[in-house]
Amino acid sequence: GKGAEAFIEAEKDCSLFLQSAGHLTKENANAIAEKVNKWPSLIPVSEEDVAAARGLLAEDYHDESVARVISNDVERTFKTEAVRARHRRFLMRLRGAFGDYAQSMSYVGGILLLGMPEAEAFAVMQVMNGNEKYIPGHWKASAVQYGTNAYVVFHYVKAEMADVAKHLEERSILPEMILQKYFQGLGVQNLPLRAALEYLEAFTRQGFDFLLQFILCLLRWLRAAILESPETDKVLALL
Repeated sequence: GKGAEAFIEAEKDCSLFLQSAGHLTKENANAIAEKVNKWPSLIPVSEEDVAAARGLLAEDYHDESVARVISNDVERTFKTEAVRARHRRFLMRLRGAFGDYAQSMSYVGGILLLGMPEAEAFAVMQVMNGNEKYIPGHWKASAVQYGTNAYVVFHYVKAEMADVAKHLEERSILPEMILQKYFQGLGVQNLPLRAALEYLEAFTRQGFDFLLQFILCLLRWLRAAILESPETDKVLALL
């Protein structure tokens, strides 16, 4: 409705939507919001989950040790102060619930809030962060579980595409260097918005299994280009 249109008009040039490639317009605002709004039912989150999230959002939680980090991330995500203020509060409450914080939470949360109320977005992120199907342990300042999963994925890469794995290793390109935007940021930071929305929807349906299959497919598709690129920066740009 008017709310989605007004939000998109105000924030269409913000950092979060730099990859929108013309997909984020007032004309398709409602379609985007409706798409995002169905994700809680795909995970799914229950009414009890949403009610609990609503209670956590209402708490007066603040941690000064991460306040500056969150504020800086929010400024890199949105551009209008009204939206920034809401997002700072949202992320601080997530920090309280998770006991930790990672920059990717700002971008993923920003996308979820395109089409769902705060309590639903909060509940969705809680499930993603806590359920073994998704990415528990990935949204941490020191994300050991993310690093572990990154190396597990490259076990599969070595088994299927030993030449690609060798090419990356010879250029000191470590798994955690190339998987962060896919496994923590969930594609929001590096995929065009239309593709990022499809990526997130597939993730809500299939969880970490989708992330694994996506990376293997991506490397298969880019295999020749990777092997033909001798320079580290060009390989990283491809990925």
